[in-house]
Amino acid sequence: MATNELNKRNNEYIYKLSKIITAEDSGINKETVDNVLKNTKNQLLDAQKKGITATQLFGTVNQYVLDIKDPKGAATRKEKLKNVGKKSTNSKNTANSRTTKHLFEFDFKTEFFDTAGLLFIMFAFMYGITSIMNPKNATSMGIVSLISIAVLSGLVYVFSIRYITPNPKVLESKKPAWKKILAVIGLIASWMILFTLVAMVPKQFNPELPNGFLFVLAIIGLLVYLYWRKSTKLPKGFLVIGILAANASNLYKQNYEKGKK
Repeated sequence: MATNELNKRNNEYIYKLSKIITAEDSGINKETVDNVLKNTKNQLLDAQKKGITATQLFGTVNQYVLDIKDPKGAATRKEKLKNVGKKSTNSKNTANSRTTKHLFEFDFKTEFFDTAGLLFIMFAFMYGITSIMNPKNATSMGIVSLISIAVLSGLVYVFSIRYITPNPKVLESKKPAWKKILAVIGLIASWMILFTLVAMVPKQFNPELPNGFLFVLAIIGLLVYLYWRKSTKLPKGFLVIGILAANASNLYKQNYEKGKK
């Protein structure tokens, strides 16, 4: 779609608006109609680049027509609508007050480091604590295996989430269900193949770590992770990418699917 063209939903909004204000009984003169349609289209062209919908910008078509007929009362009506919107979303914000940010406000690298780092700590801690509690039956893990599992799992998880989650600023970013399913199956299959290859790495290239050392490694990893985390703008939370993805999906629905059907 060209940058000077309105998307489908905005075109529908203009069509409905034009139909109402050009009617004989609208009480709006032709000059005002022409100015309104021209200004509305220009504002929508600018707004859709930022992922803002016509309804978010002007309210419903009927509300907007009311504002055109009564400009003095427009500000009061908009303030009332804003307050109603705040009340209706207060409970949602309280329930999920951890963050209002979404997945695509952060780059792939940051989300990958966050996920892979946590997985590394989890695996090291899990094997380490098991070895301390039950040293006779504990399973050793090689350093290459530990790093590879964390890296591969982090890559697959973050790539999958970013692929199947629609970007709230891009209308065309929502993918059909069959594409999502195929992508996830392909990524999981790739992860399993790579995981198997890692397990086949000879011991001379994959030295086993002392079981107790894994626990120490988990603690060191956690300290490094927390220090790094402070330098990012990621919200607090365990594997927070899931919350960020949910926020992105909700914003996409609000921007492009609200009121659809």
